[in-house]
Amino acid sequence: MKRIALQLTDRLKYRWPAEYCAEFIRKAVKQGHEVYVLADEPNIKLDMKGEGIHDKLKERPEDVLETCDVFVGPPLRLADIAKRRGLKQVRLLGASLEGEGVRSTTFCAGCVQKMDPMLDCLWQDELCMREISPNDVLEAVA
Repeated sequence: MKRIALQLTDRLKYRWPAEYCAEFIRKAVKQGHEVYVLADEPNIKLDMKGEGIHDKLKERPEDVLETCDVFVGPPLRLADIAKRRGLKQVRLLGASLEGEGVRSTTFCAGCVQKMDPMLDCLWQDELCMREISPNDVLEAVA
């Protein structure tokens, strides 16, 4: 059993679709893992409850990371904190994102690469992130 920190975000370039997050949580809990949902943005909400699902959105994410074994989420500030604390990293990487993790198999349409500074996806459709399946992420967590 692993204690998984799952970061949710509203930033389009980094956001994994809500239905994928829900499927990942259900499958991880069914496999015996504990999922600790966290964020460092004020408007994130979790609409799931149940055994093995821990809503930590109101808590300080740095403190939650102290209790976990694995970090799942975008390559943002909390991923860097988790890495410094020695957590296994399963970063969710869209087409234009660099680093280690589960990478989208689609290509970037180019708009992000031409933005200065590179802020967010102009398409606002999570297309890149839809290419990262909950099963791919669970496999990487194992």
